[in-house]
Amino acid sequence: MAWRKGKLLEESKERIERIDRDRRVIDKKHGMVTAKLGDIKIGEARELELAVLHVGIDDFKELTRDLTAPQLSQFLSLYLTEMMHIIKEYNGATAKYVDDKVTALLGVGVNGARACQDAIDSALSMLTDIKYSINPYFSKIGLPVFSCAVGIDFGVVWIERIGSEGENQFCQVGSTVNIAAQLEKLAGKNKILIGHDVFRNLNEEEKERCRLQQIGNSWRWKYGEEYYPYYAYVGIWNGYPLT
Repeated sequence: MAWRKGKLLEESKERIERIDRDRRVIDKKHGMVTAKLGDIKIGEARELELAVLHVGIDDFKELTRDLTAPQLSQFLSLYLTEMMHIIKEYNGATAKYVDDKVTALLGVGVNGARACQDAIDSALSMLTDIKYSINPYFSKIGLPVFSCAVGIDFGVVWIERIGSEGENQFCQVGSTVNIAAQLEKLAGKNKILIGHDVFRNLNEEEKERCRLQQIGNSWRWKYGEEYYPYYAYVGIWNGYPLT
């Protein structure tokens, strides 16, 4: 009834025009000034250089197919809470989580080298925690053990806080976000894949732990005449092998 009368449609048109008029787009020079993502106001968009980490569970749907709803809820609650805790430990922000997928942003207020190293350390912490902490507990309580894959890239990301007071979230846009997500899909069990812009920000010791990967048919990120290189990161925490 309301749509037929046009009231909600007119309200929608007015709201869209008002939101677009009130948006505050802050250029890169000034956008980088923010000390933390929480400083971004509703309707404000900033251009930042960040490390983007994407983590997901291998074969999640097949793994959890036979779980009851309470079991699946318990599984995701314990897993996601632990991933978010690790992200926070490395001064990152959880930008999004859908089912088993988590997207994290790291590097606000620090240089590229620190951002990329924090992302690498976050990934190592996640995989080590899953194998040596979460999985033993899941095995004890009858939940399936699992493995994760991680993709990381570094570059310019547009961050905007969208929504209204009391109900809002971050929207992140840019090829860096998409590359991190695709690297996670390619990575496989207990593997970390990083883009070239992460690699170039690492110190020499860390670069020695990276293995350049062969570009395959599933890789579509091409810049000019060259494909964007990516690497497998093979470091581990001392005494805690991931394979």
